[in-house]
Amino acid sequence: MAGDSVAQNELAIRYLLGRGIAQNYDQAARWLQEAAAGGVVSAQYNLGVLYDSGRGVEADPVEALIWFHSAAEKGHGRAQYALAAAYAAGRGIERDSDMALKWLRRAAEENILEAQSSLANILATSPVSPDSLTDAYYWYRLADANGDSKAADRAELVAARLTPAERADVNRRVSAFIAANITAKRPRITPSVSPAPPAPPAPPAPPVSAPRAPNASPAGTQNATARAESNAKTIGRIQTLLMSVGFDPGPATGSLNAKTHDAIRDYQRALGLDIDGQPSKSLLSHLRQISGLRK
Repeated sequence: MAGDSVAQNELAIRYLLGRGIAQNYDQAARWLQEAAAGGVVSAQYNLGVLYDSGRGVEADPVEALIWFHSAAEKGHGRAQYALAAAYAAGRGIERDSDMALKWLRRAAEENILEAQSSLANILATSPVSPDSLTDAYYWYRLADANGDSKAADRAELVAARLTPAERADVNRRVSAFIAANITAKRPRITPSVSPAPPAPPAPPAPPVSAPRAPNASPAGTQNATARAESNAKTIGRIQTLLMSVGFDPGPATGSLNAKTHDAIRDYQRALGLDIDGQPSKSLLSHLRQISGLRK
């Protein structure tokens, strides 16, 4: 196995999850070190998580930052999100709000739901440019498309402060992003899995003073129909990815069943996520990102 970075990463995953082998964070960290040094991007992110949490290695925020940065530069969305959190909190590096915003935006562009929601909140409440409100509306719309249950209402509050032309321009951008990053995305399976990412700083509260515009959000019926049509595809992709990392959801038919719910719960429990056993676009995004997947 010496020099085989992919095999080293696969072994690290088995130790991380205890799949077919006793869970052992020390051994996971050892093999992640090898795989990360060999250039496996998801291993670099996972190793950063271990250094950040102190599992299998002594907690070291500076070392965590090094590995997050390495993976983030290569386009790993969750590493970019973790890096934004580190800059925002001053964890392992001097606090820098500009760098935090830069990496938060990069993570949002990689379709990380939490980054999209946080970035929208920041832009809506603390404008950084004349385009902040239109950008906030854009990211709220995308967060809504990715499953943020609060994003649609927040988008309406921001939309009330935009012109019809601004809203129309955002709608075109949203449609293009969804077509390229959500609807048309196809998984490329790379066997890898990580612990849960470090928690980001709490985002600012969304705007509450603007009046609600009854017809401001175009999400409405069209979005509801699109979600219903894509639901089976989302479930099927989740089932495929669960199987790839060692959780058996049954056949990837796109239909929910007790076995799929159980596999989702097992996955959420193993990775330290909130356990509800439900498929969602945020779960799909998490599965893709921790597997080192891109668009």
